[in-house]
Amino acid sequence: PLAVMNEPWILGQKIIMLEPRRLAARSCAAHMAHLLGEPVGRQVGYRIRHDHQISKQTRIEIMTEGLFTRKIQQDPFLEGVGLVIFDEFHERSIHSDLGLALCLDASSGLREDLRILVMSATLDTGRIAKLLTGAPIISSKGRSYPVDTRYAQPSGRPGQHRSGRTQTIVEDTGRAIFKALEQQAGDILVFLPGYREIRQVHQSLESRLPDHVHVHPLFGSLSQKDQDKAIRPSPGGHRKIVLSTSIAETSLTIQGISLVIDSGWMRVPIFSERTGMSRLETVPVSKAVADQRRGRAGRLGPGTCFRLWTEHEHQGLVAHGRPEILTTDLCDLALELAAWGVADPLQLSWIDPPPQTAFQKAIHMLKNLDALDSYGRITAHGKEMNGFGIHPRLAHMMIQGKRLGQGCLACRIAALLQEKDFINFPYDEYDADIHLRLQVLDGFIRHHKLGIPKNRVHLNVLKSVARTSHQFQSQLRATDEKTDLWQTGSLLALAFPDRICKRRDNTGTGYQMSSGSGAKLHPNDPLLKYDYLVAPTLGGAGREMQNRSATIFLAASYREHNLLQDFSGRLETLEKISWDNASQSVKARRESRLFDLTLKIDPIVDPCPDRVRSCLMDAIKLYGVNILHWPSQLNSLRARILFLAHSPQFDALPDVSDAGLTNHLERWLEPFLDGISCLKEIKPSLLTSAFLALLTWPQKQLIDTHAPTHLVVPSGSKLPLEYGEPCDDPTAPVLRVRLQEMFGLNQTPMIAKNNIPVMLHLLSPAGRPVQITQDLESFWKNTYPEVKKDMMGRYPKHYWPEDPLNSTATRRAKPRSRK
Repeated sequence: PLAVMNEPWILGQKIIMLEPRRLAARSCAAHMAHLLGEPVGRQVGYRIRHDHQISKQTRIEIMTEGLFTRKIQQDPFLEGVGLVIFDEFHERSIHSDLGLALCLDASSGLREDLRILVMSATLDTGRIAKLLTGAPIISSKGRSYPVDTRYAQPSGRPGQHRSGRTQTIVEDTGRAIFKALEQQAGDILVFLPGYREIRQVHQSLESRLPDHVHVHPLFGSLSQKDQDKAIRPSPGGHRKIVLSTSIAETSLTIQGISLVIDSGWMRVPIFSERTGMSRLETVPVSKAVADQRRGRAGRLGPGTCFRLWTEHEHQGLVAHGRPEILTTDLCDLALELAAWGVADPLQLSWIDPPPQTAFQKAIHMLKNLDALDSYGRITAHGKEMNGFGIHPRLAHMMIQGKRLGQGCLACRIAALLQEKDFINFPYDEYDADIHLRLQVLDGFIRHHKLGIPKNRVHLNVLKSVARTSHQFQSQLRATDEKTDLWQTGSLLALAFPDRICKRRDNTGTGYQMSSGSGAKLHPNDPLLKYDYLVAPTLGGAGREMQNRSATIFLAASYREHNLLQDFSGRLETLEKISWDNASQSVKARRESRLFDLTLKIDPIVDPCPDRVRSCLMDAIKLYGVNILHWPSQLNSLRARILFLAHSPQFDALPDVSDAGLTNHLERWLEPFLDGISCLKEIKPSLLTSAFLALLTWPQKQLIDTHAPTHLVVPSGSKLPLEYGEPCDDPTAPVLRVRLQEMFGLNQTPMIAKNNIPVMLHLLSPAGRPVQITQDLESFWKNTYPEVKKDMMGRYPKHYWPEDPLNSTATRRAKPRSRK
């Protein structure tokens, strides 16, 4: 900016430079003002949330990307601005992508003289230049110092990979810090995924470091005073360890740093298209991010970078991380585009256009919040929401909260959700109740008292929440009316109608959300005593939350009568008649539902008979006719029919196979189901009557004649024929008969118009098969002599004649002697 501020084409106009983070904006402004020998706020100033240093003399204004979106929305012409610089563009925040798209649109239609400059140390210049219609590329090596990169040693255990678990990160980082203190001189910058890991590493170091080594955390919600402590050089004879999030990767020089320890992890928001929710996920850094972090060690002189992963693992890192526009909730973006007058994002120029599925989910949510009309155009309420510069959900809650007389409470809730949680909990306990945070916040604002142990509170975050709450109240013009904490659930439900939760049962920790997804509380969370919650902050469920419920990090209790009152216009009453497989019956119930959440179920006393019968029929079709309780006599009849139907001579018989009966339920079973709602009520007698209705009288006679149930054998016994199960392939029926009862019979009995010989199972006196045959004549001639020898030895008292064909059949051991 200093190099171009006096160019002829910029004179009389202002330069706006965008930074992704507040700390970087302040730091850049201070550095450039120092180079000019001026205080910040004269020719170089900055504008960030809660703070600004700007005057009438300001020529270079550095601001965060979100504030620039507000500025260009309010002034699309960017009056008095000659150049917009997008710094550190490689970070690809959703606000930088949106700001560039809006800038390009404004420059093509409103401000052809507007200059745009995109800068980064690790930039995909080809794609950016193409987007900027062939803009020239300026490269500068800058001033850099050599950095010695040291990787972790391989574990030596096959299949052992780095873990993103907090405990592993904390332990590995602690060991690396002490190693660096012993081996190297200079101050240390440590990159960690987030505040949780920073706090735990800080706690693990406190009692183990020498007096001359000091630890300074560095993250976004830290106070300006504490951020400055981390950035300033250490006093003589002292060393510092700066524990930082990704905030220190770019646009920031921390004095004295010559050592970098990179955990290799970062925390990013991930949007699930399936659930419509975003969650924070700890992921490995990309190669580009790793290079940025490594470069921090060589800003002021030669340095060393300790990477807590192996060189082999480094080769597997992706080159660049996915831009935020592809991975996060697009509600804010969709509302900004609607305010710009764009319904289809493809009307603008993007490096990566917003994903259509995620964008449509955002449009659907904005319509539910009354921010867009049915055509996707921004409403008056949507314009008011957009003016706050916060997530549309929170803006909607604040506006509606004011109308309900709870504007201050809504502002405090919004401020809480904008910042990190300011209460620390031990690993084995957690309280997700927002009421607790609101009580601490109220005590701090009114009386500067916390109400809980000081070591449980992150004071800097609490102060930031209080400042943000005050700012929101000023924007909303909310008076200091008396707040009712029991309205917290109702206010949150306005913003998060898809996060209303109902407890699944009285023993577990699981909840069902109105979005259809699952959620769970910590096992010891006091909120478990409530049946209904609203959970605005969720996470920790793994990819897409398909197999596990999301963990509830912040929630408020929600009274059922408040829910019914708040959503009276959106509740649905559905009469559901469905099959219950557990009870094998049709259940008719009346459900009261909010979106995908069932609130109440009542049985329907007199359901529609036609619907009940149809549901029962559908269940039988789904599971097949074998779900019915078939009596053995009816199964035998089915088997006899199937046996005959297998022959072309009997093709006029009905198809009584499982598939045939299932496909034609309406013809034979349905007329008998009036007043029946469960399988137990389909008695064997009813099933028999329904089945027999399929057959005409001649068909019944035909079956009895040609597929008889019994045969009379030479001994005079009437023995059953076994036709097999109806589900088996039709084969010859089996006749089980003792060998002595067949003496005198030469030919195998025949059925089915004398076409099919019966399968004879000839039995010993003990009832065991000695021969299976369909050729009785061959048995007598060829096999009987051998069988006789064997049987006479085993059963000497029984009758074993030499000539079975001319002997008398008997049911006894020997034939009765004739007088």
